[in-house]
Amino acid sequence: MQNMLTRAKQNLNKLPRDFDTEKVKHDLNLSAALESRLLRLKRVEDHITSAIFLADSDAFAAGLQVRRLLQDAGVSGVDDNLSEGLVRFFKRSSPTPAPAPPK
Repeated sequence: MQNMLTRAKQNLNKLPRDFDTEKVKHDLNLSAALESRLLRLKRVEDHITSAIFLADSDAFAAGLQVRRLLQDAGVSGVDDNLSEGLVRFFKRSSPTPAPAPPK
């Protein structure tokens, strides 16, 4: 874009009278300034996303621990209100009995 601005300045007589090269220059500078701020904002967003993920992971681990402790204590209905996704998760992660050794 900078090259086009230079060419525009060199050929003002071929452009409409109201074409403002200074406005174009201002817009290019503004765009460059905003891009650097956007990059910083994306880094902040990445940090926040990571913090949310870690908090969710810790909460999930605590929930798993509560579930295991309640099941070990013989509390009934521990899994009654689980979402469909968690039901599938627990079915997949349930320990399967070891096959009997051949005789």
